[in-house]
Amino acid sequence: MTDVSLLLVEVLQNSSSAKAKRIDVELVCEQDYVKFIVTDDGTGIDNDKLLLLNDGKFLSSNGRGNGLKLLKEKTDLYSGEFLISSKVGAGTKLSACFKRVPNLILGDISASLVAYICSEFELSFSYVAGGRVFSFSTGELYARYRDRLFYPEVLRQIRNEILENIDKINGGLTI
Repeated sequence: MTDVSLLLVEVLQNSSSAKAKRIDVELVCEQDYVKFIVTDDGTGIDNDKLLLLNDGKFLSSNGRGNGLKLLKEKTDLYSGEFLISSKVGAGTKLSACFKRVPNLILGDISASLVAYICSEFELSFSYVAGGRVFSFSTGELYARYRDRLFYPEVLRQIRNEILENIDKINGGLTI
């Protein structure tokens, strides 16, 4: 089984490790596919490493491998599409599209996002399904909650709001 939320966490971790100050995430869930697009302003990836990634041989600087390699393998497994572009010093944009199959689940997107709300970067998130959109940014959350943003009860409330909005867009259907 493949959990899209866990793949998204891997990508967010890569962006964070690349010292991104801003990360934009768009998650599109439609009848026959799930797609996410992540854009960051981090350190970027040089062309040699991008070529290794496309060959399935990319390892991170610490030699342990990373979420990008896993993400590419999963898109290949689901006959999907993995696209990445990057420029050193300017950031990275990636897109991962998966065909809908029974063992592909959305997972706990809300928990994955809440884990990064308290990070040092600005996170912008959009969920799109059936032509309807739910979005938020950490900047909006900071303005709304100010210094209470890091309180556990506030983070629980934000997680519930994310769940409710995604559920509302999906019409109560589990994706």
